[in-house]
Amino acid sequence: MPTMPTSAAHEMAVVYCRVSSDRQAAEDRDSLNQQERDGLETARKAGLSVLYTVKSAESAWVLEKRSRFQAVLDDAQAARFQVLIVDRMNRLTRSEDLGEYFQVRTALREAGVRVLFSSREYEQSGTGQLLQAVDAYVAGQEQENRRKQAMVGKRARVQRHGHPIPSGWPRYGYIWDDAQKTRLAFDPGDSQIIMRRIWDHFLYADSPTLAGLAKRLNREGIKTPRAYRGVKTPAKQVAGGPRWTAETIRSFVRDPLYSGGDEHGEVLAFQYAEHNAPTPIPAYAPAYVTREEQERVLARFGHNRKFAKRHRTNTAPTLLHAGLAKCGHCGWRLAVHTNCRDRLDGTRLVSYRCAHANTVGTHACPGGSISAEVLDAAVVDLLDREINRGQFLDRLFAAWDADAEAVQGSVRTIETTLAETEQQVANAMARVATYAPGDALSAPLEAHARMLAQTLPGLRERLQHARSAMARAKRNPHLRAELGEWFSAWLGGFTELSQERKRDFLIAIGAVVTL
Repeated sequence: MPTMPTSAAHEMAVVYCRVSSDRQAAEDRDSLNQQERDGLETARKAGLSVLYTVKSAESAWVLEKRSRFQAVLDDAQAARFQVLIVDRMNRLTRSEDLGEYFQVRTALREAGVRVLFSSREYEQSGTGQLLQAVDAYVAGQEQENRRKQAMVGKRARVQRHGHPIPSGWPRYGYIWDDAQKTRLAFDPGDSQIIMRRIWDHFLYADSPTLAGLAKRLNREGIKTPRAYRGVKTPAKQVAGGPRWTAETIRSFVRDPLYSGGDEHGEVLAFQYAEHNAPTPIPAYAPAYVTREEQERVLARFGHNRKFAKRHRTNTAPTLLHAGLAKCGHCGWRLAVHTNCRDRLDGTRLVSYRCAHANTVGTHACPGGSISAEVLDAAVVDLLDREINRGQFLDRLFAAWDADAEAVQGSVRTIETTLAETEQQVANAMARVATYAPGDALSAPLEAHARMLAQTLPGLRERLQHARSAMARAKRNPHLRAELGEWFSAWLGGFTELSQERKRDFLIAIGAVVTL
């Protein structure tokens, strides 16, 4: 292990240890422990005090998804430590986008935090920075190559064997017919009964609808596909869930696997990337219906959409439809309901009702209903009073200023990264010029400089896009007109806005009305 330079005794360090997944952490338990031991030894030799140690199981591919590392960056920006100790470069970053590495290093440098590596020592010079960037590039290329090799291998397995990649759960209505999970058979349990009931409903019922069947299954207490398989309910699941939905049933009747595949008896099993075509393989499950019956069901869906009396979009002039109002008992959304009978003045009562109680029954949720006119008027009145107090406009402008500052900060970060990369390329080429022609030491430095130079066009393009977006926003007449409309509403009252603008406002501030 390299010997680190002695630092000031008062400096604090954080030891960051990482593996890619919980599975990797379980299979190789000593990896995190060894990284921790090496990091603590590095801190001891450098005379640093360790603030804490992070042992994380998260991929280094995408920075935004690394919650533990983001917490470390937050502590760095808060000046809680001055040194970050990492085992090697691929523990710090393994992104295929080299700009992410520069983003991390820029954030740490601006926070006054330097990075020490347990397994390698870099010079405190331009050459050392260049070598670190090269190692970050190599780590990203290794990650990309591993991912491509894994995907190519899976695709080859699908094409060679003619069956899908084994997965944990079979399709609803089926069970795995072999230990290798390559063939499906009819489920002898309840899921086969429900699946045949779904197909019979759309093939033989007088007026079959997706929503009507979903409502009936929920009222009968039929387990959803996730509940039937025993999948754990998410912690954020609203009360009363999970539930059957029209979209779930639609996905079943559209799936060609249930009808034995296409005209060639094939189904699509694997897609390596969005720009590559999926891999067709022979259908690997017995069919519930024929392909002609499936086409007849799908044609019936089109007929229902064309001649439905009630369109999917809400036609009532309500303010809080589509999820802006929630039930205070179960957390489900309040659905808009129009009474079928006219009132004395010829209009019909429009009310908000709990969708859970409306779908499953009042035994599932005691939530009541309220007139849409009453609730909408109460919300508009409250917002009108809040806006006219003047404090809201101040908070709104403050939020805009904060957003503008964040955008400016992003532009400055890109500018800094671009300038640093250009300087590194210039330093590398200047160092190459000091070597004699044909010197073996100049070849790797020249290759490294070319590699960094390849990132410059992308950085310049990102910077140009960011500046152009800011310029367009500043001279956008529609944006100025919209700001003027909001300002007029502040002066004259929230009620002057159109219903659409009121909804836009509620959505923009993340408002949720709980009844």
